[in-house]
Amino acid sequence: MVVISVSLFGKELKEFDSIVDKLGYSSRSDAVREAFHCFIEQNRWVTQGSDSPHLLVSLIYGDAEAHRILDIIHDFSETIHSSSHTHVDHKCVDQLVLKGENSELRRFVNAIAAVKDVRTKQVLL
Repeated sequence: MVVISVSLFGKELKEFDSIVDKLGYSSRSDAVREAFHCFIEQNRWVTQGSDSPHLLVSLIYGDAEAHRILDIIHDFSETIHSSSHTHVDHKCVDQLVLKGENSELRRFVNAIAAVKDVRTKQVLL
């Protein structure tokens, strides 16, 4: 096994340790390995060569980012198959289903990732 080093803020580590404990992991390493497996599975679509995959993207962001996100969504209107928008705890929440070539889906994800303070999750359908 390879050993790596990761830098975290103290608050994040404290919260991580609390979740690790409540979920019953035997160690931080076990939980980090599980997180890596989930990350790889969630993002495997980036390296797969599918002709026209569907991708479910969840976005959570604040009012300050709303205009930039809306601009990106409009820029990719040909790729976005469907969308929904709601609010939870004073945050915007979008669910988008995209359909297109991997390169176009990656461009969308990269555009969203470039916007500060936006949480995302992608799932290949």
